[in-house]
Amino acid sequence: MWFLHFDKEAQRQLKKIAKSPDKPLYDKAFRELQYSIDPTKLGVFKAGLKCYAFEINKPLRILYSVFSTENVVLIHDLGGHKQVYGKG
Repeated sequence: MWFLHFDKEAQRQLKKIAKSPDKPLYDKAFRELQYSIDPTKLGVFKAGLKCYAFEINKPLRILYSVFSTENVVLIHDLGGHKQVYGKG
C-alpha cells in the first residue's frame, strides 16, 4: 500500500473537483495508485516534467512522483490535459 500526499497545487485542485462530476473518476484513480504494486507502471514518465502522468480518461490527468523507500506517491497536479501541462 502506498501513501498519497498532495502538494499545494494538488490540494487546491482537490477542492475544485470536490463538487465536480469527475470526482468518482479521480477517487478510483487515487485508489489504483494507492493499492498498486508499482505505481510507476500506471503512468508514463514525462522527462521534461520529471514525474509520471496517469491518464484517467482522455482529458483528465494526474501528475505524480514515486518515492519507493518511503512508499509515498506525491501528487503534483490533477485536472484537464491543458491545465496540468500548462498548454493552451
